[in-house]
Amino acid sequence: MKDFEKDNKLIRICYVCRKELELNSSNFYKNSTKSNGYELCCKQCSKHRLSKYYSNIDNDKKEIKNIKTKEWRDAQYEKGLCRFCKEPHLKNSKTCEKHYLQDLSRRHLGTTTKWEDLRHLLEKQNYKCIYSGDELILGDNASIDHILPLSKNPDLNCNIDNLQGITRQINLIKLNLSEEDFLNIIKKIYEFKIKKGGSY
Repeated sequence: MKDFEKDNKLIRICYVCRKELELNSSNFYKNSTKSNGYELCCKQCSKHRLSKYYSNIDNDKKEIKNIKTKEWRDAQYEKGLCRFCKEPHLKNSKTCEKHYLQDLSRRHLGTTTKWEDLRHLLEKQNYKCIYSGDELILGDNASIDHILPLSKNPDLNCNIDNLQGITRQINLIKLNLSEEDFLNIIKKIYEFKIKKGGSY
């Protein structure tokens, strides 16, 4: 059955469940090869069919697929390319800038879709460490730090306003300290060891 109009909306009948649904990206996956640019079955039916397909793939086939995927990704890296796309990989990483930031976004913001927000954060800092002023190099010394530690502020999890770019070395030293506690320790070390030449 062809798509039809109903209440000034374009309607498609899913050929699997036979439900009448408005033809949009909320109800159907996009597919430029299909009529009006959408799949013929609704999202719910598409997901169900895919889950059935993958559940029928035996472990041997999965293992073969995993091996082939690993071989392809290793070959990409040997060519100087990202393991996930055709962009050049970062100097000390197996991925390009986008995929490197997507991984950071997944770990710190709970989704890969906010990777550009992380890039804007680093750009705002001119790719300089907040504490040392050292250049932050993705894949090398750059890391993302929680300004207020999540151990004491779990409500700030996945909040980009609580993130800042610092070097990995400083991040290891800071651990789960607040910025105030961290700076107080640095001040104490400076005044005792450097300013006064303290020693035991």
